[in-house]
Amino acid sequence: MSNRGQRLPQTLKEITAIVRAAHKLVERIDGALLQALDLTTYLTTVLQQHLTNDEDTNPKSAMIRAGKVWSKAPDRRRSAIVQIACNNGFTDYCDGAPNKLPESAIETLADMSPAEAVAKLISPRS
Repeated sequence: MSNRGQRLPQTLKEITAIVRAAHKLVERIDGALLQALDLTTYLTTVLQQHLTNDEDTNPKSAMIRAGKVWSKAPDRRRSAIVQIACNNGFTDYCDGAPNKLPESAIETLADMSPAEAVAKLISPRS
């Protein structure tokens, strides 16, 4: 009996090549998306979402959440902002990374009081 018309299973080498090609494609698409992303705007959006909760209708909740970040000492405030950002796709290491946290944005945000943070981050959404 001949194998004519029947397809043999792919080899490990062929499967590895397909997986590598798919990985490279995703890497390039991810890089292009990150290059086009305005990181400061995205950081602001991340912090807006941190302060608000669609299920929580209490208007004081945003101020309570802001107090947990912006009432800390300046170094701990920056650290809290960085942690929130890193939990949402940013990185604070690897110079040249396309998703590296913008230092100037962190400093601007860290210089605010809880009330200023709520006013700046929540009011634009309304």
